[in-house]
Amino acid sequence: MSDGGFPLPRIFDCSRFYVAEPITSFSIGRRNTLHYELDYNISGDRTILVDDNEYRVSDGYVVFRKPGQTAASIGYYNMYMLTLGYDAEDGVNVRERRCDNQAEPINGSYFWNLIPTCFRPKHHAEIFAIYRRLSILWYQPERADETALLLTQLIFQIIADAQDFRSEKTVPSAVDVLLEYMYDHYSEKIRLDELAELVHLNKSYLIRLFHREVGSTPLDYLTRLRLEQSCRLLETTALKISEISYRCGFDSASYYIRRFHETYAQTPEQYREQYRLKTSEATENTRSG
Repeated sequence: MSDGGFPLPRIFDCSRFYVAEPITSFSIGRRNTLHYELDYNISGDRTILVDDNEYRVSDGYVVFRKPGQTAASIGYYNMYMLTLGYDAEDGVNVRERRCDNQAEPINGSYFWNLIPTCFRPKHHAEIFAIYRRLSILWYQPERADETALLLTQLIFQIIADAQDFRSEKTVPSAVDVLLEYMYDHYSEKIRLDELAELVHLNKSYLIRLFHREVGSTPLDYLTRLRLEQSCRLLETTALKISEISYRCGFDSASYYIRRFHETYAQTPEQYREQYRLKTSEATENTRSG
């Protein structure tokens, strides 16, 4: 099926997913994308990793993945995930069929290249309403025409909003500049005065602006970023806790341990040991399977 030269994909799944307990590691649930996936984030706060590029995701955001990309996330979310593709027979549910873990070929339509990996569309409320409707209709073959019409509306609305988003993002916002700066320099000493000077804003206005767009203050966000980076080091290295705290920009190991416990309800040593046990169990299950 197509619309104006756009080959309309088949819906493999359209379901709602809810994670209340924050995911703390990108290694948990990391997977290969086999088909086209369009997420609509109803609520939550997470960072998603697509092909090793990080994107901040909150209320009203759309996340798009193509076949062959890798994906993982940390944080929590309440979202719809729409799975689309071209390589299945009628009536086949992607959840029920056997998958050989091979991504389907990329469709040649240029329309897919018009959708960015992550953005907040202007008409997010209307898009949410379509997702909610599709989650009911997609598995009812007798309503295929209505489903196809809704899917067409959804894709073209997302594409239209994506073009507005691209034109608005030609010049990075002050918050974008700060997010990139903090990611590049989180291991260094960073003061609020320095951040305000970087984007030529006074501190009070900067805090309000940052909180409005990100959902936290700049320094709270920086602490969370440092903790997330420390989790990676705990998982992938045998570095001492004091060395990890230093590499992640904390003033002292004791302060790092306290903030880690406040955030994850366990010490860094407990987190590392728990991760080792999970990894060991997953390896054993794979071997026994």
